[in-house]
Amino acid sequence: MKTRFSHKEVEKNRNEIASEIVNLSATLNLPKGTEAFISDIHGESDRFSHIMRSGAGNISKKVEELFTGRLTKSNQKKLACLIYYPSEVLKNVQNKLTDKPDLEQWQMDTFNNLIEMLRYMANKYPKKLVKESVQPKFWEIIENLLMIDTSYNSKQLYCQGLLGSIVKLGLADDFIIALCHAIQRMAIERIHILGDIYGRGLHPDRVIAYLSDHWQNFDIQWGNHDILWMGSMAGSKLCMLNLIRICARYHNLKLLNEAYDIDLTSIVKFARHSYRPLPNFEPKVDNVEEIPKEELVTDNCVQQAATIMQFKLEGQAIQA
Repeated sequence: MKTRFSHKEVEKNRNEIASEIVNLSATLNLPKGTEAFISDIHGESDRFSHIMRSGAGNISKKVEELFTGRLTKSNQKKLACLIYYPSEVLKNVQNKLTDKPDLEQWQMDTFNNLIEMLRYMANKYPKKLVKESVQPKFWEIIENLLMIDTSYNSKQLYCQGLLGSIVKLGLADDFIIALCHAIQRMAIERIHILGDIYGRGLHPDRVIAYLSDHWQNFDIQWGNHDILWMGSMAGSKLCMLNLIRICARYHNLKLLNEAYDIDLTSIVKFARHSYRPLPNFEPKVDNVEEIPKEELVTDNCVQQAATIMQFKLEGQAIQA
Protein backbone atom coordinates (compact mmCIF):
# COMPACT_ATOMS: atom_id res chain seq x y z
CA MET A 1 0.00 0.00 0.00
CA LYS A 2 1.44 3.33 -1.09
CA THR A 3 1.57 6.23 1.34
CA ARG A 4 0.42 9.53 -0.12
CA PHE A 5 1.66 12.88 1.18
CA SER A 6 0.00 16.21 0.68
CA HIS A 7 1.78 18.95 -1.24
CA LYS A 8 2.40 20.85 2.03
CA GLU A 9 3.95 17.78 3.68
CA VAL A 10 6.23 17.16 0.69
CA GLU A 11 7.31 20.80 0.66
CA LYS A 12 7.94 20.73 4.43
CA ASN A 13 10.10 17.59 4.17
CA ARG A 14 12.01 19.06 1.25
CA ASN A 15 12.74 22.24 3.23
CA GLU A 16 13.87 20.25 6.30
CA ILE A 17 16.22 18.14 4.19
CA ALA A 18 17.61 21.22 2.46
CA SER A 19 18.14 22.93 5.81
CA GLU A 20 19.98 19.88 7.19
CA ILE A 21 22.20 19.73 4.09
CA VAL A 22 23.07 23.42 4.52
CA ASN A 23 23.93 22.89 8.21
CA LEU A 24 26.05 19.79 7.56
CA SER A 25 27.86 21.48 4.68
CA ALA A 26 28.68 24.46 6.89
CA THR A 27 29.88 22.16 9.68
CA LEU A 28 32.45 20.64 7.32
CA ASN A 29 34.18 24.03 7.22
CA LEU A 30 34.66 24.14 11.01
CA PRO A 31 37.93 22.94 12.60
CA LYS A 32 37.98 19.27 13.52
CA GLY A 33 36.90 18.62 17.09
CA THR A 34 39.25 17.16 19.67
CA GLU A 35 39.18 13.35 19.98
CA ALA A 36 40.51 11.33 22.90
CA PHE A 37 41.78 7.75 22.66
CA ILE A 38 41.84 5.87 25.98
CA SER A 39 42.75 2.25 26.59
CA ASP A 40 43.23 -0.19 29.48
CA ILE A 41 41.02 1.58 32.02
CA HIS A 42 40.66 -1.65 34.02
CA GLY A 43 37.98 -0.32 36.32
CA GLU A 44 40.01 2.64 37.62
CA SER A 45 36.99 4.92 37.68
CA ASP A 46 38.58 7.80 39.63
CA ARG A 47 41.51 8.08 37.23
CA PHE A 48 39.21 7.79 34.23
CA SER A 49 36.90 10.44 35.66
CA HIS A 50 39.82 12.84 36.12
CA ILE A 51 40.96 12.32 32.53
CA MET A 52 37.49 13.13 31.28
CA ARG A 53 36.94 16.08 33.63
CA SER A 54 40.25 17.61 32.55
CA GLY A 55 39.59 16.99 28.87
CA ALA A 56 42.70 14.79 28.79
CA GLY A 57 44.72 17.91 29.65
CA ASN A 58 43.01 20.04 27.00
CA ILE A 59 41.17 22.31 29.45
CA SER A 60 44.26 23.54 31.31
CA LYS A 61 45.87 24.26 27.93
CA LYS A 62 42.87 26.33 26.81
CA VAL A 63 42.76 28.22 30.13
CA GLU A 64 46.41 29.14 29.66
CA GLU A 65 45.81 30.24 26.04
CA LEU A 66 42.86 32.43 26.97
CA PHE A 67 43.91 33.96 30.29
CA THR A 68 47.70 34.36 30.09
CA GLY A 69 48.41 38.01 30.89
CA ARG A 70 45.04 38.39 32.58
CA LEU A 71 45.16 35.76 35.32
CA THR A 72 48.22 34.66 37.28
CA LYS A 73 49.44 31.08 36.90
CA SER A 74 48.00 30.32 40.32
CA ASN A 75 44.56 31.69 39.40
CA GLN A 76 44.67 29.83 36.09
CA LYS A 77 45.16 26.58 38.01
CA LYS A 78 42.32 27.49 40.37
CA LEU A 79 40.00 28.13 37.42
CA ALA A 80 40.99 24.83 35.80
CA CYS A 81 40.43 23.01 39.09
CA LEU A 82 36.98 24.60 39.39
CA ILE A 83 36.09 23.33 35.91
CA TYR A 84 37.29 19.81 36.79
CA TYR A 85 35.59 19.57 40.19
CA PRO A 86 32.97 22.34 40.51
CA SER A 87 30.95 20.86 43.40
CA GLU A 88 34.00 20.27 45.56
CA VAL A 89 35.53 23.70 44.87
CA LEU A 90 32.24 25.48 45.55
CA LYS A 91 32.05 23.91 49.01
CA ASN A 92 35.55 25.16 49.83
CA VAL A 93 34.76 28.65 48.54
CA GLN A 94 31.60 28.91 50.63
CA ASN A 95 33.54 27.88 53.74
CA LYS A 96 36.20 30.53 53.09
CA LEU A 97 34.05 33.44 51.86
CA THR A 98 31.62 33.84 54.73
CA ASP A 99 30.96 37.51 53.91
CA LYS A 100 28.01 37.68 51.45
CA PRO A 101 29.30 40.59 49.28
CA ASP A 102 32.68 38.84 48.86
CA LEU A 103 30.96 35.61 47.85
CA GLU A 104 28.70 37.37 45.36
CA GLN A 105 31.68 39.18 43.83
CA TRP A 106 33.50 35.85 43.46
CA GLN A 107 30.42 34.36 41.81
CA MET A 108 30.13 37.23 39.32
CA ASP A 109 33.84 37.05 38.43
CA THR A 110 33.55 33.29 38.06
CA PHE A 111 30.48 33.61 35.79
CA ASN A 112 32.39 35.92 33.47
CA ASN A 113 35.48 33.70 33.32
CA LEU A 114 33.49 30.53 32.70
CA ILE A 115 31.27 32.10 30.04
CA GLU A 116 34.33 33.43 28.24
CA MET A 117 35.95 30.01 28.53
CA LEU A 118 32.86 28.24 27.17
CA ARG A 119 32.64 30.71 24.28
CA TYR A 120 36.30 30.03 23.47
CA MET A 121 35.80 26.25 23.62
CA ALA A 122 32.59 26.34 21.57
CA ASN A 123 33.83 28.47 18.67
CA LYS A 124 34.66 25.44 16.51
CA TYR A 125 31.42 23.56 17.12
CA PRO A 126 27.96 23.95 15.54
CA LYS A 127 25.20 25.32 17.75
CA LYS A 128 23.45 21.93 17.94
CA LEU A 129 26.45 20.25 19.56
CA VAL A 130 26.93 23.15 21.99
CA LYS A 131 23.27 22.92 23.00
CA GLU A 132 23.63 19.18 23.66
CA SER A 133 26.48 19.95 26.06
CA VAL A 134 24.47 22.35 28.23
CA GLN A 135 21.85 21.45 30.83
CA PRO A 136 18.47 22.18 29.16
CA LYS A 137 17.20 24.37 32.03
CA PHE A 138 20.11 26.80 31.52
CA TRP A 139 20.42 26.67 27.73
CA GLU A 140 18.40 29.81 26.95
CA ILE A 141 20.39 31.89 29.46
CA ILE A 142 23.75 30.51 28.32
CA GLU A 143 22.83 30.94 24.66
CA ASN A 144 22.12 34.62 25.25
CA LEU A 145 25.37 35.08 27.17
CA LEU A 146 27.41 33.38 24.44
CA MET A 147 25.91 35.61 21.75
CA ILE A 148 26.26 38.91 23.60
CA ASP A 149 28.77 41.44 22.28
CA THR A 150 29.85 43.18 25.48
CA SER A 151 31.54 46.00 23.58
CA TYR A 152 28.12 47.67 23.59
CA ASN A 153 27.20 49.28 26.90
CA SER A 154 23.53 48.23 26.67
CA LYS A 155 24.57 44.61 26.19
CA GLN A 156 26.88 44.81 29.19
CA LEU A 157 23.96 46.00 31.34
CA TYR A 158 21.78 43.18 29.99
CA CYS A 159 24.50 40.62 30.79
CA GLN A 160 24.97 42.03 34.30
CA GLY A 161 21.21 41.87 34.85
CA LEU A 162 21.08 38.20 33.83
CA LEU A 163 23.96 37.20 36.08
CA GLY A 164 22.71 39.31 38.97
CA SER A 165 19.32 37.62 38.81
CA ILE A 166 20.98 34.20 38.93
CA VAL A 167 22.74 35.19 42.15
CA LYS A 168 19.59 36.70 43.74
CA LEU A 169 17.53 33.59 42.93
CA GLY A 170 20.07 31.34 44.63
CA LEU A 171 21.01 29.56 41.38
CA ALA A 172 24.68 30.56 41.34
CA ASP A 173 26.08 27.17 42.31
CA ASP A 174 23.87 25.24 39.88
CA PHE A 175 24.73 27.67 37.09
CA ILE A 176 28.48 27.41 37.74
CA ILE A 177 28.28 23.60 37.77
CA ALA A 178 26.32 23.64 34.49
CA LEU A 179 28.96 25.88 32.87
CA CYS A 180 31.80 23.67 34.10
CA HIS A 181 30.15 20.49 32.83
CA ALA A 182 29.51 22.12 29.45
CA ILE A 183 33.19 23.13 29.20
CA GLN A 184 34.22 19.57 30.07
CA ARG A 185 32.08 18.22 27.22
CA MET A 186 33.37 20.86 24.81
CA ALA A 187 36.97 19.91 25.59
CA ILE A 188 36.55 16.54 23.84
CA GLU A 189 34.15 16.06 20.96
CA ARG A 190 34.45 12.29 20.77
CA ILE A 191 35.94 9.59 23.01
CA HIS A 192 37.31 6.31 21.70
CA ILE A 193 37.68 3.55 24.30
CA LEU A 194 40.25 1.06 23.00
CA GLY A 195 39.59 -1.99 25.09
CA ASP A 196 39.48 -3.21 28.68
CA ILE A 197 37.07 -1.08 30.63
CA TYR A 198 36.86 -4.12 32.90
CA GLY A 199 39.78 -5.90 34.55
CA ARG A 200 41.57 -5.46 37.85
CA GLY A 201 40.08 -2.19 39.09
CA LEU A 202 37.28 -1.77 41.57
CA HIS A 203 34.60 0.09 39.63
CA PRO A 204 34.26 -0.61 35.89
CA ASP A 205 30.51 -0.15 36.37
CA ARG A 206 31.12 3.49 37.28
CA VAL A 207 33.12 4.00 34.09
CA ILE A 208 30.15 2.78 32.03
CA ALA A 209 27.76 4.93 34.06
CA TYR A 210 29.97 8.02 33.66
CA LEU A 211 30.10 7.61 29.89
CA SER A 212 26.35 7.07 29.66
CA ASP A 213 25.42 9.98 31.94
CA HIS A 214 27.98 12.62 30.92
CA TRP A 215 28.98 12.03 27.32
CA GLN A 216 27.02 12.03 24.08
CA ASN A 217 29.73 10.95 21.62
CA PHE A 218 31.78 7.85 22.39
CA ASP A 219 32.51 4.44 20.95
CA ILE A 220 34.01 1.30 22.46
CA GLN A 221 36.26 -1.40 21.05
CA TRP A 222 35.92 -4.24 23.54
CA GLY A 223 39.08 -5.81 24.96
CA ASN A 224 39.72 -9.34 26.18
CA HIS A 225 38.73 -8.48 29.77
CA ASP A 226 35.47 -6.93 28.56
CA ILE A 227 34.70 -10.02 26.47
CA LEU A 228 35.33 -12.17 29.56
CA TRP A 229 32.49 -10.33 31.33
CA MET A 230 30.27 -10.59 28.24
CA GLY A 231 30.96 -14.34 28.05
CA SER A 232 29.99 -14.67 31.71
CA MET A 233 26.78 -12.74 31.09
CA ALA A 234 26.06 -15.06 28.16
CA GLY A 235 26.33 -18.09 30.46
CA SER A 236 29.86 -19.42 29.87
CA LYS A 237 30.93 -21.23 33.06
CA LEU A 238 34.57 -21.05 31.97
CA CYS A 239 34.35 -17.26 31.62
CA MET A 240 32.56 -17.00 34.97
CA LEU A 241 35.26 -18.91 36.84
CA ASN A 242 38.05 -16.95 35.17
CA LEU A 243 36.25 -13.74 36.14
CA ILE A 244 35.77 -14.84 39.76
CA ARG A 245 39.42 -15.88 39.98
CA ILE A 246 40.61 -12.47 38.78
CA CYS A 247 38.24 -10.63 41.12
CA ALA A 248 39.50 -12.69 44.08
CA ARG A 249 43.14 -12.12 43.06
CA TYR A 250 42.67 -8.33 43.16
CA HIS A 251 40.36 -8.20 46.21
CA ASN A 252 37.40 -7.23 44.07
CA LEU A 253 34.72 -9.83 44.85
CA LYS A 254 32.53 -7.08 46.31
CA LEU A 255 32.05 -5.69 42.79
CA LEU A 256 30.12 -8.79 41.76
CA ASN A 257 27.75 -8.52 44.71
CA GLU A 258 27.37 -4.76 45.13
CA ALA A 259 27.29 -3.65 41.49
CA TYR A 260 25.70 -6.67 39.84
CA ASP A 261 23.87 -8.39 42.73
CA ILE A 262 25.62 -11.75 42.19
CA ASP A 263 25.40 -13.96 45.26
CA LEU A 264 28.77 -15.61 45.98
CA THR A 265 27.71 -17.23 49.25
CA SER A 266 27.95 -20.81 47.95
CA ILE A 267 31.40 -20.57 46.36
CA VAL A 268 32.79 -18.67 49.38
CA LYS A 269 31.44 -21.30 51.76
CA PHE A 270 32.85 -24.12 49.60
CA ALA A 271 36.25 -22.44 49.18
CA ARG A 272 36.66 -21.66 52.90
CA HIS A 273 35.76 -25.27 53.76
CA SER A 274 37.95 -26.98 51.12
CA TYR A 275 41.07 -24.79 50.94
CA ARG A 276 43.58 -23.16 53.25
CA PRO A 277 45.40 -19.89 52.49
CA LEU A 278 48.63 -20.30 50.47
CA PRO A 279 51.35 -17.66 49.82
CA ASN A 280 51.06 -17.99 46.02
CA PHE A 281 47.38 -17.02 46.16
CA GLU A 282 47.66 -13.92 48.34
CA PRO A 283 45.55 -11.08 46.89
CA LYS A 284 47.43 -8.42 44.94
CA VAL A 285 46.62 -5.22 46.81
CA ASP A 286 48.62 -2.14 47.84
CA ASN A 287 46.93 -1.47 51.19
CA VAL A 288 46.92 -5.03 52.52
CA GLU A 289 47.23 -3.85 56.15
CA GLU A 290 43.92 -1.97 55.83
CA ILE A 291 41.94 -5.03 54.70
CA PRO A 292 40.34 -7.31 57.33
CA LYS A 293 42.10 -10.65 57.64
CA GLU A 294 38.91 -12.61 57.03
CA GLU A 295 38.45 -10.91 53.65
CA LEU A 296 42.03 -11.74 52.65
CA VAL A 297 41.49 -15.39 53.62
CA THR A 298 38.29 -15.47 51.55
CA ASP A 299 40.07 -13.98 48.54
CA ASN A 300 42.88 -16.52 48.86
CA CYS A 301 40.62 -19.57 49.16
CA VAL A 302 38.14 -18.46 46.47
CA GLN A 303 41.02 -17.82 44.09
CA GLN A 304 42.28 -21.39 44.63
CA ALA A 305 38.83 -22.93 44.17
CA ALA A 306 38.08 -20.91 41.03
CA THR A 307 41.52 -21.74 39.57
CA ILE A 308 41.06 -25.50 39.95
CA MET A 309 37.55 -25.42 38.50
CA GLN A 310 38.77 -23.21 35.66
CA PHE A 311 41.57 -25.67 34.84
CA LYS A 312 39.10 -28.56 34.76
CA LEU A 313 36.76 -26.75 32.38
CA GLU A 314 39.68 -25.68 30.19
CA GLY A 315 40.76 -29.33 29.97
CA GLN A 316 37.25 -30.35 28.89
CA ALA A 317 37.19 -27.56 26.30
CA ILE A 318 40.58 -28.62 24.89
CA GLN A 319 39.54 -32.30 24.67
CA ALA A 320 36.30 -31.35 22.97
